[in-house]
Amino acid sequence: VEGLVGEYDFRSKVTRAEFEKMNSVLFSELLEPIKSILASNDLTIHNISEVQVVGGGTRVPKVRETIAAYFQRPSVDMQLNGDDSI
Repeated sequence: VEGLVGEYDFRSKVTRAEFEKMNSVLFSELLEPIKSILASNDLTIHNISEVQVVGGGTRVPKVRETIAAYFQRPSVDMQLNGDDSI
């Protein structure tokens, strides 16, 4: 974080495991909007033929893994350009 206090910058190294532990609550809440949308439209994961994800958060491996696991797929597709699709 540049200029955290005056002219002093803050830098810290965080491993992927540490990052995932620090954000475990957020990761556990990740699927709630997806589940809600499916339920409100009377759909199940078996009605979904393709899963595309866009946005900065989808670059986090744990986000992709969580979504892929929920939809029972080996991975999720990230081919869409976020600037064009949102």
